[in-house]
Amino acid sequence: MKQIVSNLVTAVRPLVLLFLAVIVLAATCKPVSESQAAPEIEVESGGDLSTDYPRYWNDLARYLAGLEPAEGSVLKGVDDSARAVAHRKAFAQGWEPEAKRLAAMEKWRSAELSDVYQLRRTVFYPFSGPDFININTLYPDSRRYILFGLENPGSPPDISKLSEKEQASFLAHVQRSLHSILKWSFFRTLSMQVDFNNKALDGLNPVLLAFMARKGMHVLDLTTVRLAEDSKLYAIYDDNAYAPKKQDLPVYKPAANAKWKVIPGVRIRFVRPGSERLQELLFFSFNVSDAGLKEFGQFPDFIKSQGPTNTYLKAASYLMHNASFSIIRNLVLSQSEFLLQDDSGIPLKYFPADTWDRSFYGSYHTPIPLFKNRVQMDLRKAYSGKDVKPLDFGIGYMYRKGTSNLMAARKKHSAAE
Repeated sequence: MKQIVSNLVTAVRPLVLLFLAVIVLAATCKPVSESQAAPEIEVESGGDLSTDYPRYWNDLARYLAGLEPAEGSVLKGVDDSARAVAHRKAFAQGWEPEAKRLAAMEKWRSAELSDVYQLRRTVFYPFSGPDFININTLYPDSRRYILFGLENPGSPPDISKLSEKEQASFLAHVQRSLHSILKWSFFRTLSMQVDFNNKALDGLNPVLLAFMARKGMHVLDLTTVRLAEDSKLYAIYDDNAYAPKKQDLPVYKPAANAKWKVIPGVRIRFVRPGSERLQELLFFSFNVSDAGLKEFGQFPDFIKSQGPTNTYLKAASYLMHNASFSIIRNLVLSQSEFLLQDDSGIPLKYFPADTWDRSFYGSYHTPIPLFKNRVQMDLRKAYSGKDVKPLDFGIGYMYRKGTSNLMAARKKHSAAE
């Protein structure tokens, strides 16, 4: 009998030790609250690129980006034309200095944002225009990027239906629209109103495609979308000759007597080189002033449904310094687990030290003359401290290296969370 008991104790001892270890671990580890957990988007795998997605979009993106056509391109006769060769030369000249700036940004990101940039949280980029290159450089692994502005997102372009004259005009407008961001790192608002609203270039989606290709992404598909009054995403497939084979979004049908106006947008899905993880970018076009959100009230709920975000603000026209943009400002502050911005984003006074860990980079004294009345004396004081770190690239309105500023703000959490 004693031998049986001894054998039983020997057999059970490892399980008891394991149970005790689990209890100790649970007691000592800080739990992850729902507010800290990042939601999964439904589709994780890029699927079979050769069969699940029409290659038209990737071939078009490479054409727009001034890259050599991939073997077997479906744009035969378009991407080997004389105008395509000239476009490649023009794009290469503009991209070379930008590539150097982005390389410096990547080096800085890896050193300073190592705790956040690899997280796959949704990235929120208010007042962005079609600026994919900066946001993807800072947050390369995110599942979903949400951008918005007043610019027309446009319809999916079918370049095969354009005459030679129309194709030449199309490329010329693409080059023109890229001028400011490649030279200054941001899009000029007044220029975008002209660049993305004309017969030759219907919307900003061609620029998004071009930037994705230049960043090495494989573009899977582009879909016209609508954010309806229920704060859910719907698609319009019948405007697209190359609609996704797997139509994962419900078809949009206008609701009668809807409380909110529908928000137009585009969705582009893509994968990084060597990865099977599907990523997606959403761009919405609407007015996010307090007055505007009285008509588009579904948007805050949609952002809240994404879980905590990594947020980026740059060249944001100091709009959230105004009382008339308080709703979007409060939404950004409440949803952002981490926020990176220049001084044109949200004033420093909204980031109290007891709520946010703040790090300052670069230099700050006075905004550009257009916004000279937006001087922040408390920010100037913060930049006079000894803990300010260097910024080895230009970004935002003060685009010259050595004149730019960025603040990284990490939201603090109590032990009870």
